[in-house]
Amino acid sequence: MLKRSMILTGLFWLSSVFVAMAQMNPVRITKIYQDVNHNAFTSLVNFQGRFFCAFRSGERHVFGENGSIKILVSSDAHQWDLFEELQSAKYDLRDPKLSVTSDGRLMLLVGGSEYVEKDLISQQTHVSFLESGQFSPLVPVVIDAAIRSGRDWLWRVTWRDGKGYGVVYEGVNKSASLVETEDGVHYRLITTLDVDGRPNEATVRFLENGDMCIMQRREEGNQLGFWGTSEKPYLAWNWRPMNFRLGGPDVMVLDDYTILAGTRTYAAEGNRTSILAGNRFGDFDVLFEVPSGGDCSYPAFWENGEDILMSYYSSHEGNAGIYLAEISKDFIRKSRTPWLKISEDARYITDENDHPFFWLGGTAWELIHRLDREEVVHYLDDRSAKGFTVIQTVILAELDGLNTPNSYGEKPLINNDPGTINEAYFEHVDFVIEEAGRRGMYIGLLPTWGDKFNLASWGTGPLVFDPENAEKYGRTLAQRYKDKPNIIWILGGDRWPEDDEDNQIIRSMAMGIRSIDKRHLMTYHPNGAKSATDFFPQDDWLQMDMVQSGHDRNAREYKYIWDNRAKNPVRPVINGEPRYEDHPNKFRPIEHGWMDAIDVRQTAWWTMLAGAAGYTYGCHDIWQMWTYGREPVNGARTSWKEALSLPGSEQAGIMRRLLEHFSWQHLVNDQSLILNENPEDTTFQLSAISRERDLILVYTPDGAAVQIDLSRMPAAQVTAYWFNPRDGGKVEIGKYNTSENPVFEPWSKGWGSDFVLVITGENSPYRF
Repeated sequence: MLKRSMILTGLFWLSSVFVAMAQMNPVRITKIYQDVNHNAFTSLVNFQGRFFCAFRSGERHVFGENGSIKILVSSDAHQWDLFEELQSAKYDLRDPKLSVTSDGRLMLLVGGSEYVEKDLISQQTHVSFLESGQFSPLVPVVIDAAIRSGRDWLWRVTWRDGKGYGVVYEGVNKSASLVETEDGVHYRLITTLDVDGRPNEATVRFLENGDMCIMQRREEGNQLGFWGTSEKPYLAWNWRPMNFRLGGPDVMVLDDYTILAGTRTYAAEGNRTSILAGNRFGDFDVLFEVPSGGDCSYPAFWENGEDILMSYYSSHEGNAGIYLAEISKDFIRKSRTPWLKISEDARYITDENDHPFFWLGGTAWELIHRLDREEVVHYLDDRSAKGFTVIQTVILAELDGLNTPNSYGEKPLINNDPGTINEAYFEHVDFVIEEAGRRGMYIGLLPTWGDKFNLASWGTGPLVFDPENAEKYGRTLAQRYKDKPNIIWILGGDRWPEDDEDNQIIRSMAMGIRSIDKRHLMTYHPNGAKSATDFFPQDDWLQMDMVQSGHDRNAREYKYIWDNRAKNPVRPVINGEPRYEDHPNKFRPIEHGWMDAIDVRQTAWWTMLAGAAGYTYGCHDIWQMWTYGREPVNGARTSWKEALSLPGSEQAGIMRRLLEHFSWQHLVNDQSLILNENPEDTTFQLSAISRERDLILVYTPDGAAVQIDLSRMPAAQVTAYWFNPRDGGKVEIGKYNTSENPVFEPWSKGWGSDFVLVITGENSPYRF
């Protein structure tokens, strides 16, 4: 229960979305101002040992009497007093933004809107500086004549190396332009940003390497925010769409892998003030919400020692008031990889706060064994940039992992005894886990490859496990990693248990881990064309079913998902090793050729639309970390660093972003939606419908036309789109009545011309 504040400095604690974490490391919320007015649009700085919080105070959100700017001051961020109020007879003053200039002055940027009744006549940004204990009279900023229009809004300025940078938006063409200043008054054009959709409020910040980043709000089209980065001189921008509509975003870069964004988020149940966590690549997720609702948000961050302060406004307790959140940095970092659990319906994975967890894995079996720390960082950076969430790797690796040392000359075991680990080797394992966690990623950690208990016909070994030392080894690992939330245990290692001793070894290792570690999820990695539940269907330690659909273009990945979802007890199903990019088809390249990105996309979309809880991308060159001069396994032909740029991994991330946008966990495979003939060959089309029946997705692997039964959707009218899984582009096809059964045909056909048909109901909350 929230303890509602009765006075300005009243205190209450967060409940709702992250109670378990809050009990250990609470976020403190204080209401610092409220009166009869609508108080909104906050800004926060510390200047010369005092905190300043600025906000607009008006009759309502917009229109009515012209709003003023109030500035509060505090010596400790707890007791606040009114410092000054700025007013204008001509302008409705809005969106104050405080900053400290490069020459050490406190600057206040203020938007000014001139209305006649409800018609906007002009917009003019103003600036003021703190001088002799009070703010100077507001003066208009001067925007570069090349973009000046009389309806320009410079929303926020960030200072670095003697210059201030900001984004001017609106203008005649409703565009956004990056500008710079030395004095805070005059602003020169750097470049007009290539962002469509009526870009407006934007925050400029800098990454650790000096690159500039921008979080940009958009108010037309699908209204999703954009994340952009650029090297100096900030002319060539890389933009990435986010999964969120933004409102008044602020950004704080703690490091390149821990970037916070505070924003209004929009949901069917109402607006909220949300804190997003992401990285320099633009991969952001909601970390938590603060108590808020109705007209709310426009937060502002300030770093305060080991805490982060965030001001925001909200009207969930009546008139819009000003609030201050105090959040510990340690809490933020730990929250990047929360503990995972199985969903209530046992169909997918969630974090401890019940947020769905999308398993986009990458097989890096030899990562720990073959790469040095610089190479580990290089690999993890690439996978993080592409949206991977799980990296699957092995402690006792396949390729002579016991007797060939790692990059630092260390072997994992003393005298190949699983009961005695080599601390120096395991410090490297620790490093991999820590670096993954910094990037918000989980390690799918195999204690051993299967050839250490079952050579089969291709293993190197040596065989070192028996039931007794397997249990001891499991306990050793559990004791070392029981407090690291970003681990998922994966037993097995491309093997099936051939006899009773194999079964005992696997179960003993599982029991050894579980005797100490009660929290981490656990599964089993079987050999090709098998699933974990083929061998351990009733074992309690097996919380997820993992399949290896294998390296055959004729594999029908969707069947593995269907078959295993039908088993009891119900478990989430992960395709943990499907067709690999740049892998010889059926292991015989001369006869069958090589698999490529279309194999990745087909297996990924077949897997997920069949109802899986996750998909793992693999590349033949990367799993073995092959480089020139090293003996290749099964014909590896591209160095692993070059193979990072193969298109399949980027396209796997494109799939994740689309599915997360559409609440993938509530999609239900339904082949009866497809009315055309649909042979089960490489052209097989897969369809899924949302739980609320307001969304249909259909994957057509070769661009063949598809006819859909729209009567399954309750809306009277729907909108259809083609989504290109190769580059993430989309094309609106048109609007249709659900009394129709239209045929949809994309613009190209053949192997490699795959498409996703997206159909949304007219009242669907999904924006696309």
